[in-house]
Amino acid sequence: MNTRVIERATAAVLVVTATILNAGLANAEKGAPLMKHLFDVELRYAEGVQCAALGEPQGRLIGGGTGTVNGARIKGKVVRWSNFEPTLAEGLCTLQIPAEIRTDDGAEIKFEAVGHTLVPDKAKPNKWINAMTLRFQTDDARYRWLNTALAVWEGEFDMQTLTSTGRVYAREDGTSAAR
Repeated sequence: MNTRVIERATAAVLVVTATILNAGLANAEKGAPLMKHLFDVELRYAEGVQCAALGEPQGRLIGGGTGTVNGARIKGKVVRWSNFEPTLAEGLCTLQIPAEIRTDDGAEIKFEAVGHTLVPDKAKPNKWINAMTLRFQTDDARYRWLNTALAVWEGEFDMQTLTSTGRVYAREDGTSAAR
């Protein structure tokens, strides 16, 4: 595996995530759109759990599981999720993660996260970082604003515990996201 490919991919993931988050914060001072924390997410692999992709599956099914989301406006359980991924190179993969949330107040929200994951430090091959964009689908009137929201996920995956954790931020523009 070419070390330069991994280094460039690591830099690209970090730059994209930082650019999105910093642009939102910088623009807030100008009264422009702002990225706001939507929820924290934890996904754990579990045998026999699978969630259909919102579009065509990209890559092979690696597995699935359950989890939790916890934010000021969205709290609940991830009742199922799947991980579809094609491997691009050793330590670098594209991710497609469809999931279904059942909020504490009974709403059903689907999301799909698409992005990349990589091992930034070869000395720690079980620690991965990831950056993804998310889109949402729900019929629940209380959360319909998510249908026109785009969000970003920045997080980590630990191969030893088979747990992915992340922070999800959504754009606030006065018409949708994290109002």
